[in-house]
Amino acid sequence: MRYLHLPKARGWLCTMLIWMVALAMLWPMTSVADASISRAQESTVPEQIFRLQVRMPVDWAVFLLPTSSVLDGVEHAKPYSWDVDWGDGSNTLEEGNSSMNGGIAHVYALAGEYTIGISPHSSTEAWLAAFGFHEGNTGSNGLPNKALVLGAPCSLTPQMSRTNSQIDGTEACPSFEWAYLFYGCNNLVETPSTNGWNDIANVGAYFAHSMFRNCTSLATLAEGFDLPANITKAGYFFCYLMFSGCEGLRSLCAGFHLPQQIRLLEDGFACEMFSGCTSLAALPDGFNLPSSLTNVGGLFAAYMFYRCTSLATLPDGFNLPPNITAVGHGFVAQMFMYCTGLTSLPEGFTLPQNIMGENGSFAYRMFFGAGSEAFQFNRDFRFPKGINYSSNDPFYGAICLSSNAPRQIRTATSIIAGCLTPWSECFTFDSHFSDLDYIHANWGGGSKQPPIVGEQGSGDYNGDGLVSVDEVIIALQSSLDASGLHPLQAAALDLDFDGYITMSDVVLALRRTV
Repeated sequence: MRYLHLPKARGWLCTMLIWMVALAMLWPMTSVADASISRAQESTVPEQIFRLQVRMPVDWAVFLLPTSSVLDGVEHAKPYSWDVDWGDGSNTLEEGNSSMNGGIAHVYALAGEYTIGISPHSSTEAWLAAFGFHEGNTGSNGLPNKALVLGAPCSLTPQMSRTNSQIDGTEACPSFEWAYLFYGCNNLVETPSTNGWNDIANVGAYFAHSMFRNCTSLATLAEGFDLPANITKAGYFFCYLMFSGCEGLRSLCAGFHLPQQIRLLEDGFACEMFSGCTSLAALPDGFNLPSSLTNVGGLFAAYMFYRCTSLATLPDGFNLPPNITAVGHGFVAQMFMYCTGLTSLPEGFTLPQNIMGENGSFAYRMFFGAGSEAFQFNRDFRFPKGINYSSNDPFYGAICLSSNAPRQIRTATSIIAGCLTPWSECFTFDSHFSDLDYIHANWGGGSKQPPIVGEQGSGDYNGDGLVSVDEVIIALQSSLDASGLHPLQAAALDLDFDGYITMSDVVLALRRTV
């Protein structure tokens, strides 16, 4: 048998051919993989397009795309360069400068709903700065034009309102970033989400001021909408009036929270944030005011829930910053005023106890007209002892509850917690408290002297130095209903110092009679 032998050169050529075929087969796979990685990287960059959904009620209706933003406080002459897809098959390049009541007009030949897409034509730094409604009543800010807006199915990104230097922190952050964005759009039902804000450390003044103010049809927030979670500094009026007048707002999305890392802020942090939200029944789990603050400006949470008549309770753990030592004027003035649906306060909720100095209107009418038929103050709520109440009326009408609220188990004296006598016209408490006859007249009470009792926890109800069977009987009766006791009497019968008169106290009192 004869064998065929290829020359050595031909063997080398065959080997090369095999390698070339293999590389050719692998090359497309490598290209596809690289393209896949590239697309994955691109997907992490927030989409730079703003969408606005509008409804045209009749044929040949005109919509004015608003250019009335007040970013950085400037109301005019902010340049814009946008590619606009009007949603009806037409696309235009729009360039110009913002104006207070002006807008970019577009005629829709047919009635119906349209989604407008706005994207940057040239620079992508603060490219949407000119967009926004305002509180005027003409042009694009007129109520008929605002009423055409249904929603904004998109994400707000820092690139829309900031330059690259403002994003990386080398340049001061702007003010009014989200302010007035949808103010007065009374048919808005869909909010944007937010994307890319986790690395933002600071925001300027009026950040979300009036952002959704008077959006009366808004029922909830889009999933993914949140305030910048990791900011450490906020300017004046951070979310002042943000949802004020949103009568239809029933809930907030699960991830919506106030920033918890803030260390520095100016006046008006959450002032009137939800005022007039008459349908708001609850807040998301974990929603809280920043807990690590030690110093806050004026109007910190003033009017925050003013006239939230459906608000029944607050999330577990909700509290005022416990470690603050100084506050500005009107710290929590009218915070829960006319919250007539309020049933309870979270365990631990109280005024900060370490505040010192003088402050006018510190808690002015904090709970005025508040409280449902089931409302009771928690065991923890107290006024701070160190603040000087004599210079003004910081607690005027602070706890004059609604007429529907029941008689409180807590006494007024226990809430005063040893405070100094206030200014002569304070009138903090009303008839919902059982011990008004015994507290100082300036707190809204009478002029009777408190009864003589023994020391706290002694069981000595009548102050004779002994614990008798009669006092055991009084302790037993008080374990069922202690509303008629003076705070000193209740303290004497609270033998286990837990803040309540229970069967445990009755047993301890009985042992002391032996």
